[in-house]
Amino acid sequence: MKTNVLLLPTFILLFNFQMLAQKYGDPVLTLNSPMHTAVITNLSTDADSKYVLTSSKDKTAKLWSASTGKLLQTYRLYMGQGILGEQLAAALSPDGTMVALAPMGCKCVNLLDAQTGVLVRARSVEVSSVKDIEFSPDGKFLAMASDLGESIMVLETATLKTVNEDRDLGQAIIDLAFDKNGRLFILDRKGRYTVYTPDFKKEDKLKASPFSPPSR
Repeated sequence: MKTNVLLLPTFILLFNFQMLAQKYGDPVLTLNSPMHTAVITNLSTDADSKYVLTSSKDKTAKLWSASTGKLLQTYRLYMGQGILGEQLAAALSPDGTMVALAPMGCKCVNLLDAQTGVLVRARSVEVSSVKDIEFSPDGKFLAMASDLGESIMVLETATLKTVNEDRDLGQAIIDLAFDKNGRLFILDRKGRYTVYTPDFKKEDKLKASPFSPPSR
């Protein structure tokens, strides 16, 4: 039987699109806008404040020059219908070379090269929505807070392996942050702080914010 080799690339392309649609759903049409087209959900900077990373409900994250305001890179990952794919949290590494993203519904955390946008490494996680994500001051660890639950997870940046996990904080998490000494602070809905040492052992709860300007 004679085969028209000119049709093979078209067949392969259509087959790949069909396989992707079965795995990820139908393609989602989106505008390639230089600005965000929905609410900005988070801001993150590097240690030297050269860059600003923004995440948005428009399902993108963007990297900007802090000095000129110029858009340097746009990051798009998982996109689905409705709220699926919204970027509620994003983090820029202290040296400005890595971007951490965990899109809504993805059940994954992703590390990308900040300048090129290329995916460097990724792993699956149990939570479908991440409230906040932060790098430690030395960039060696990545802390994540669940949006719908009462749990946190700390990952090693180099491997994305779990270093510590706490699933019983007792209240929904509002925010998390590292101080300059590497301690991790978790703010819950009742206004209480749970504190972890730099080796992620739990300390006492605090009634007042630890982040006065001298301590941060």
